[in-house]
This record gives sequence, structure tokens and C-alpha cells, in this order.
Amino acid sequence: MTLAQMRALTGLPQKEVGRRMGVGQARVSQIERDFPNLNYAVVDNYIRAIGGRIEFTAVGGQDFAASEIAEDPRAQYGTRR
Repeated sequence: MTLAQMRALTGLPQKEVGRRMGVGQARVSQIERDFPNLNYAVVDNYIRAIGGRIEFTAVGGQDFAASEIAEDPRAQYGTRR
């Protein structure tokens, strides 16, 4: 489903989505055209503006228990700051 299709389901016009995002209608149109080549922050802002939220599900090549995942996964790669 595209961003424009999701927006259409809400009944919100681009102008209102732009108002909620703090951008103009032209930027909303550009975001809808450029999806999925956008960064997370832009997509998250758009989805929140239409009343939604983003959820991620990780699927691995093998089963693993949540307890096997480090509390801060960056620590195992030496990228913790």
C-alpha cells in the first residue's frame, strides 16, 4: 500500500497532512511520490500526521529467544557511545 493510499483511507487531504507535519502540500505530494526512498524520520512524521504509527518486526534466519539479545545490541559490535 502506498502512502497516498493510506492517506486516502483517512480522508485527509494533502494540505491537512502538510499542516500536521509542518510542511506545505507540495512537500506532502513529493513524499508520497518518493516513498519508499525516504528516511525513517520523514516516513514516521507522515504516518503520525495521518494518525498511525510504525511498528517493526524482525524475522531472523533461525529462532532465537529475546533473552539471547543483548540489552544494547550495539555493545556487541563496539559501537556503543
